[in-house]
Amino acid sequence: MFRLSKKIQAAVGIIVILAFLGGGLPACYKQQDQAAQQAAALQKWETQLKLAEIGKNEGVEHAFIRQLMVDPSTFGFGKVEDAKDPKKWAGREAHRLAVKAGYVNLKTGKEIRVKVAGKVAYVLQKDKDGNLGVNEFQKGADGKYGNPADTNKLAPDYKSASFEGKDVKAKVQWYEYVWAKAARK
Repeated sequence: MFRLSKKIQAAVGIIVILAFLGGGLPACYKQQDQAAQQAAALQKWETQLKLAEIGKNEGVEHAFIRQLMVDPSTFGFGKVEDAKDPKKWAGREAHRLAVKAGYVNLKTGKEIRVKVAGKVAYVLQKDKDGNLGVNEFQKGADGKYGNPADTNKLAPDYKSASFEGKDVKAKVQWYEYVWAKAARK
């Protein structure tokens, strides 16, 4: 059977007592804890960027669906398991988000689509006030994402949503285009 030395037992006891009394952990443990938290946050961010990246033959809603399926509570929704059909639920919510963010025009059926696969990520994020929005990131020459190229806040409702494609020169980025369904004959 493995036994701790009396010195180690005493050190562990002191650490536990200090933490319990509000003295906190010694600095070396705090630094290790902070480094672990930073590594976990970086891993979570890289995962979210991967989920938000637009692939071949995909649109903005595909990225939203993936993000919602993995962690809906981060974006103010309940658990995916609570929905009867999680994929359908995520699809409906992704469409609602796309409308409110200005990527889909409900009246005309026009949509903002992406020209290049694997170069842009549409990340759902909350701002400092807790309001959900979309930050568009593009990969640099080094293959890494930099600062947001564009940020879209969500409209409070469908009527006040403003379609990005109305003003192509001002709002549509170089990696986007306006798509409209072909008229049926």
